Amino acid sequence: MYLLQRGLNSTNFEEKLLRSEMMLCWKYLRIPPNPYLPVNPRTDQITLVLDLEGTLVCTQGGCLARPKLREFLTVLHQKFEMVVFATSPKLEADSVLEKLDIAQFFRYRLYR
Repeated sequence: MYLLQRGLNSTNFEEKLLRSEMMLCWKYLRIPPNPYLPVNPRTDQITLVLDLEGTLVCTQGGCLARPKLREFLTVLHQKFEMVVFATSPKLEADSVLEKLDIAQFFRYRLYR
């Protein structure tokens, strides 16, 4: 799981420190902040990127959802902007996500 902070108003020291460290990394890597996602309208929300294969579903011997996955996603959906990343082809990942994301937990879907 990867956490991305997007558009947060820095009100305390930890957030300011994290923001400065992230900007320093982007400066040296020459990667613009969040190039693949539009700006989150909720500035107090953190974006959580979850990997489809291996984290949400087990792909060994078929495609199986992890135990208690729906409860896990329900709790996270209340606190985070959720994005899913899939390494499999778009058609294959979308067929899995159609069954998995019935409640529209994920705001965006990213593919390799």
